This record gives sequence, C-alpha cells and structure tokens, in this order.
Amino acid sequence: MNKKSIILCEGETDQIILSYYLIKKFGYSYIGNGERKRLINPKNKGESICVYKNATNELDIWAVGSESLLHEGLNRVLRDNSINADTVYARIAIVSDYDTEEENKNRLCKFTEVLKKYTSESNLVQNTWMTVKQNIGFDEEIEIKIINITIPTGSDGSLETMLLTALSEDTIDKILVEKSYEFVESIKKEESLLKKYLNHRRLLTKAPLSAFFAIANPERTFTAFDTMLSSIDWDTFNAVQENLLNLDELNTALPAS
Repeated sequence: MNKKSIILCEGETDQIILSYYLIKKFGYSYIGNGERKRLINPKNKGESICVYKNATNELDIWAVGSESLLHEGLNRVLRDNSINADTVYARIAIVSDYDTEEENKNRLCKFTEVLKKYTSESNLVQNTWMTVKQNIGFDEEIEIKIINITIPTGSDGSLETMLLTALSEDTIDKILVEKSYEFVESIKKEESLLKKYLNHRRLLTKAPLSAFFAIANPERTFTAFDTMLSSIDWDTFNAVQENLLNLDELNTALPAS
C-alpha cells in the first residue's frame, strides 16, 4: 500500500505559499498536476491539485476553489481512501483562513460531520494533529493523522493577514503595510467604489496585500500575482514559520503498511 500526504486549501494563493514554504524548508519538488477528474468541479479553473515529492514523502496540495468547498474536499479524500486499497492519504492537513469566530465554528462543524462518516473520531481539534482510524474495506483499518490549521492561528483574519504580518517584520515595510490597510479602509467609505471593486468580504481581505505589492513593486503591477508571491522568501519570516509550524509533520516518514 502506497501512503501519501495531502493538504487541502482554499485557493491558488494558499497553494502557492504553502508549496513554496515546503519546497524551501523540506526540499519538495514539483512533479506535476493531479488528475482533473478527481476535482470537485473539473470545469472550475480555480481548482487544482499539484503533486510534490522529496526524499521520503509524496504530497498533494489541493486548492479546492473556495472556503465553502473544503469539507467537500475532505469528503473526497476520505472516500477515495475507503475505495482505493493501493494508495491512501495517511496524513491530511486542512489549511483554512480563521475568518471570524462564527465562520470558524461553522466550518469545524462541517469537517466533524465528514469525519463521522468515515472514521472513528467525531470531533476535530483545530491546530493539533489527531490520529484516527478509517476502515478501507475487507475489514482492513488504517491510521490517519489529520489536522485543521487555521491562519492566523487563533485570531480573526486570513492567509493574506499572515503575509502582511510577516512583511511588517521589516521596519520600512511595516509603514507600507499600515498605509495599505488605511487605503483600503478609505475605499470602504466610498460606497460606489466598494460596490464596484470590493463587493465581497473575501476581496476586502485580499485588497491590502494587493495594495502593498502595487507600491512595493510598481514595475511588476501587471506581473502575475503568483510570480510576485514566489519572489519573496516567505520561509524566513517568523509569522509564517509560527503559523505553518504544524506542517513539519508532513516531512516525517510515513510508517510502512
């Protein structure tokens, strides 16, 4: 039996940052895309599976397309485990924005409902690895490690919030981060601009980071956002290291079948 690890995340920005962090820290290499037929919605261009490998492990990073689809991604992973005896996901990390306390609780309830269907555990503890048992057919049981990592850990915000906190570790960049937040706050006061450009809470969360890059590197304003993200050594920032520390588990060798 081949054992793999998987990270479920919301979108492409998360996928880029997480993959870059693991490549830098643990020597993972990109080896290709996963099969599109496995996706929740193969027609959704924002959804993708990227496959990585290092000396000891193989890892998939699945951007499911939105926060509302994370529980469906978990359902697919555990369902695949139950019907595929050749390859199973023995470590599952769900990386989600903390957002607000209410949204966080609702998301956790959805994850718990999925766990009840497939495993021996009915409660998921956030930011802590848990070991659960799953039946994969023919009365065979496997142990799976699973975690829901919320970013920022234990406080309202998103992955973009974490990145801005990281950039603030530089005293000059901290000024620009503060000005970026102030600019977005000023836009929120203009109803016509808010309605036209930032008409969703998720866009409001992303806007300060976009404003930061527009000033920090104006010559690359029209460069793909993923290229700008990849140009920064995120693994060197304390805020990133602290929030993603639990991903270190993915670099430990999986037990033999």
